[in-house]
Amino acid sequence: MANQKQSKLPEGGALVRGAVLAVGVWLGGVLALAGGIALGLPMEGFLSLAVLTAMASFAGGCYAARGGGFSGALGASAVFALSLAAAGLALWQRVAWNGHGGLLLLWAAGGGILAGLLGTPRKKRSRRRIYTRAL
Repeated sequence: MANQKQSKLPEGGALVRGAVLAVGVWLGGVLALAGGIALGLPMEGFLSLAVLTAMASFAGGCYAARGGGFSGALGASAVFALSLAAAGLALWQRVAWNGHGGLLLLWAAGGGILAGLLGTPRKKRSRRRIYTRAL
């Protein structure tokens, strides 16, 4: 029984660090977008924010995927999406699910799924030796 493989669960530290990284990347990007708009740079507001949300979720998910695999990446992106929803509820007392709020959460989920697929370490293939019998 000691040789059985156990499922790889995400470490709590990697999950929390991945979510904090995602929130930090997102806040830094929002500040950069606001500065660019204040300087008069031509930007599409919601599309830039949606891509930034996916990139932040991807960054946090890739960090968490190292410690917990696919489930770690999804967990970090879920915590990031919940933090966005909590911020929306705290500031505006509602989240517009059918408007831009729901789409941002879908972009965050997409970034987490992409991080889970691309950020998980690949299993090394073991080479099988072919033995031939000398005649």
